[in-house]
Amino acid sequence: MSNPNKPSDELRQTIKPDELERTLSTGPEVLSKDLATQLEFVSALIDTDAAMLDSTHLHPDAADLPVTAIHMSYADPATTAVGFRYEAKVLSGGMLTQLDPVQGIIHAIFTSPGFEHLGMAHGVMAKLLQVAADEGLVVLQLKVHPYNEDARRIYERAGFTTDGLVQRDGTIKYWLLGNEIYRGIGRLTLRGRP
Repeated sequence: MSNPNKPSDELRQTIKPDELERTLSTGPEVLSKDLATQLEFVSALIDTDAAMLDSTHLHPDAADLPVTAIHMSYADPATTAVGFRYEAKVLSGGMLTQLDPVQGIIHAIFTSPGFEHLGMAHGVMAKLLQVAADEGLVVLQLKVHPYNEDARRIYERAGFTTDGLVQRDGTIKYWLLGNEIYRGIGRLTLRGRP
């Protein structure tokens, strides 16, 4: 449940529709790893409802320590963060960590409260797939809680598949292999508008 007093909800009320449209049409960008951007990314995640953030795959106790786990992951040189930014605020984002020369894991995908259902998560996923393709990755994985139906629809639309087995941490693992990474980029477009 969103807290109506959260900064992102207040921000949504102050953004003019044409400014939000411009942000959406520009698309997500690869975020720099400077300290200010790291803190803004983590701050945006803090503002995001726990049900919208599947961070249990970052650390076994991520439900208790999501900020620490996410900050450590973002600081990892093998991790690329992407997101939609409005001025200095990250409205929606996600991360890709390269596990080895051919495999990666997508994690920490979020959309700040007040900005849901605008298609930003689709754009973030498409950008992450593009980064993976550019890096030459041929196997991608991610985990999601079974009850997070919005996230599961996004992942499945991108071509991720699962065997549906629940992992020990309560999540379901999804996979995307080979040429499906390239096909997934085309399947995801910004479809919602303010």
